[in-house]
Amino acid sequence: MGTSKDLELQWTIWQDRHYWTGELQFRGESFGWDVMVRRDGALVLAQRFPLHAEAARWAEELRGFIERGWKD
Repeated sequence: MGTSKDLELQWTIWQDRHYWTGELQFRGESFGWDVMVRRDGALVLAQRFPLHAEAARWAEELRGFIERGWKD
């Protein structure tokens, strides 16, 4: 399974008095990459992708939603 060394911080946003982060974490060849979105440190959304490029693209799409005012 992934370790903290496998965690990639993709972005941080301060939006509507909340601190949001988008992270990618490698879970191994058999599992792929997790995208994790946290608000104020709490996990609010996660999705797994087989390839890094797919995970990074989805994380960027979520960043756009949050910047436009998306709320969970």
